Amino acid sequence: MPLVYAAYIGLLVLIAAIPVSLFFDNLIVAGAIQLYAALSMVIIALVIRPGEARHYFKLVRVPAALAAIPLLWMLIQLLPIGIGGLSRTIWESAAGALDAKRLWASITIDPGLTLIAVSRLATMAGIAFVATVLSIDRQRAKQILLLLASAASVISLALLVSQLGGFNFKNGTNADDTNATMMTAGIVGIILFAACVIMAIERFDRRPEPRAHSSQPLVPIGAAIAGLAICSCTLIAGDTSHAIFAAACGLATVAIIYAARRLGFGPRAGLAIGSLAVVAVAMIIWTNGNHTIGDVSLRYMTDANNQVVTLNSRILDAVRLTGSGAGTYPAVSTIYGAEGSSDIRPATFAAQIAVELGRPALWVIVGLTCALIVIFARSAFSRGRDVFYPLAGAGVTVAMVLDCFTNATLTNPAISLLVAVTLGLGFGQSVGRNP
Repeated sequence: MPLVYAAYIGLLVLIAAIPVSLFFDNLIVAGAIQLYAALSMVIIALVIRPGEARHYFKLVRVPAALAAIPLLWMLIQLLPIGIGGLSRTIWESAAGALDAKRLWASITIDPGLTLIAVSRLATMAGIAFVATVLSIDRQRAKQILLLLASAASVISLALLVSQLGGFNFKNGTNADDTNATMMTAGIVGIILFAACVIMAIERFDRRPEPRAHSSQPLVPIGAAIAGLAICSCTLIAGDTSHAIFAAACGLATVAIIYAARRLGFGPRAGLAIGSLAVVAVAMIIWTNGNHTIGDVSLRYMTDANNQVVTLNSRILDAVRLTGSGAGTYPAVSTIYGAEGSSDIRPATFAAQIAVELGRPALWVIVGLTCALIVIFARSAFSRGRDVFYPLAGAGVTVAMVLDCFTNATLTNPAISLLVAVTLGLGFGQSVGRNP
């Protein structure tokens, strides 16, 4: 199918461009991703065969239902129902600050920004679903995994060189934000390369022919370990304990599930081991947080800038449980006295969710991501030699949940693309196809 192949090539181009797109304007990158997602979804809808469509819906029905929950809440925020957390006297005066005629009686203070946020979420969901369809083919899935890992390693290598050379990258904002974004790519890279190591091991163990050349798996394993070392050295050189912890938890997720599977344990035993690990991680996180900061979404911020923390705390105290509206953080921060571009950006991605969608929505989304982890873990126990794909999805999900409480790098379209394709890859190989 030439059209599907065109969508596949387009996805490879987008992945290969991730190291460069980090430094471009976010609107340009987001626009290119949205255009690709829209065209690819149309192509897939037109050419997919009935048997492939049934298999595809089997893969994505649960993830699609999970993704629909925050999307539905964003749409509810647009409705003029008059119960929003911003429909108070103070927000009427805020209309003057926004140079708006009035703030309409809905949850969101800016319907335009919320519509943009809805579009971006739908785009990333679309990218994940496109990656799912394209990675159903085993050969394509392998190439996507290797290219994702390569893109992450290029970013990590560039950051490592800058750290050793004493210079910084800038993407039009500031060096600290760029470094944090590149480190997030390094976190993802560590987990992807761990999956590549498992891929090489599984491929060698399940070879039907005699192992006459025992050195054959050493090349792919060595290459994967080298990539893993590059990404790890970047985090160590950056001396960022939060990033190292997030990467370690994601890597531990992969290792625990894979070890439980290799030892012959079933999904229940793996779930029990994982639950114990979650309790241990939760205790470590709780004891190492800055408890002088009241809100959990700000407590683990990487750069504890008092001004930024104070601004975010004031906003969180002002908005109600319904939030200010998806995508409205820049507008709200301006109302509360944000001046520079660093003030307009949220302290953490978790804080942005709490401000825009409300505190309850933050924990609902955390719960949804935990459900994704369970889906990937169950898939890993049911898969054969392709176990490393759902393992990568589980590890990246765990790492990103932790990372979103330390910085706001997931707002970068290139990082969102990297994560979305990884999740789609895990979905695409979560269930084997019947012959």
